[in-house]
Amino acid sequence: MEEQQQEQKEKKRRDKKRIKCQKDRIVESQLIMNRMKFQIIK
Repeated sequence: MEEQQQEQKEKKRRDKKRIKCQKDRIVESQLIMNRMKFQIIK
């Protein structure tokens, strides 16, 4: 039982990290898109 809870915690933490990573990547790609748009406008 104890081990299972530990396991769950680990998984949650990993998932959080992964989600944060994905968000960062999305923000990154949006920034790149914006930059490209600006260059097209210029």
